Amino acid sequence: MSRCIGYIALLICVSLWILRPIIAQSDIQPASVYWFDWSRDGEKIAVATRESLTIYDSQFHLLTFRPQPDPTRARSFASLSPNGTLLATENEIWDTATLKTLFQLQTAYGLGEWNPDGTLISAIATDAHGIVVYDTTSGNLVKTIPTGDTVFGYNPLWSPDGTRLAANGIRKTLVLIDVNRGEIAATYPQEDIVGKIAWSSDSAQIAYSGFAEVKPGTPGSIAKSGSITGAVRNSVYIADASSGQIIHTFTGLPNQIAYLVWSPDNTQLLAATGFGQIYIWDTKSGQLISSFKTPDHLLVGVDFSPFGGQVMMGFNPYRDVSSPTQELFITQSVFIHAFLGGSIQKVVPVFSTEKLQSILRLCSVQSSIEAKLNGFILDDKLDEFINDITSLDKTQIQPACADDLVAVAQALEAQ
Repeated sequence: MSRCIGYIALLICVSLWILRPIIAQSDIQPASVYWFDWSRDGEKIAVATRESLTIYDSQFHLLTFRPQPDPTRARSFASLSPNGTLLATENEIWDTATLKTLFQLQTAYGLGEWNPDGTLISAIATDAHGIVVYDTTSGNLVKTIPTGDTVFGYNPLWSPDGTRLAANGIRKTLVLIDVNRGEIAATYPQEDIVGKIAWSSDSAQIAYSGFAEVKPGTPGSIAKSGSITGAVRNSVYIADASSGQIIHTFTGLPNQIAYLVWSPDNTQLLAATGFGQIYIWDTKSGQLISSFKTPDHLLVGVDFSPFGGQVMMGFNPYRDVSSPTQELFITQSVFIHAFLGGSIQKVVPVFSTEKLQSILRLCSVQSSIEAKLNGFILDDKLDEFINDITSLDKTQIQPACADDLVAVAQALEAQ
């Protein structure tokens, strides 16, 4: 009998050893997140900590896990392919189902962004005087685009229609590259140093952040902490992608912009500082429609959900940050779902019945289902609306859309 008990104890110990990654990931303690990325279809989320690289589904159920082979490389940003099946990290492409390396590519500055269908990925060439494009199904070099003496501050960003790349030239320029012709198509000089760039989903407009030191007392500028030179102007611009003409200017921001994202329907533009100050503007009117302050932890990523109802944010809770100008920031309440001990949060920043109806129209569900759900909205029967949404399966509604609808409805209920 005692021998049997010993075997059982040994079996339990071995089982716990095998399951230790899963047990560790279910711990409610905050994770030391270095970066996260959300696939464009909303189905997968990649999260890197010092200890591990993990793939989750949209509700943060564990899909794949592996320990970090080299913790010092955990800080490097990576990106999921649009459908979440591949992950690009530095100069490698991984399979997210196994988290094993498929290809190792020759890049000096790390892989950049995926094209819209995930078949190509770009990077700055080793000599920094060109852009290289790789096939993600074979790992082969497809094209090298020479850029002459133009040097970029970040990897170029693919347009959603897959025809162009946009990049920030370090000489205060916004640069557009024609991928098919393999050459620079346009260079737009700027008054400010160009920082982050974001394409609208229709590829018609480009948003970008700007940074400039200006004379003390210049309107829309804020004195730098500890600076005797005076002030800094932090701005965000929206420009026409075909002409470079500025459509909207948002200035007077207290800190540099670290993240810039369009909503999927192009109606909103989100900007975030590393200090966690979030701004959302209406892209047609240019009006600020939402602003809020996140916890005083290092912000490591921001992204809109596929249907624009939620914003996902990642934090490193062990990196406290504070802004010398945060007292100037006006906050408003948002509706939050927290994951991984609060290291990842889904926020509903703008919620109204109109927003709920707008998302429902984007869902492309059967007309009878849409009519029924819209009836619940009009009759203010949000409990029944949520119950009906959760009863639908994947053949009736896309999971990412259902997630957005439920989140916005819950935010309205909590008002």
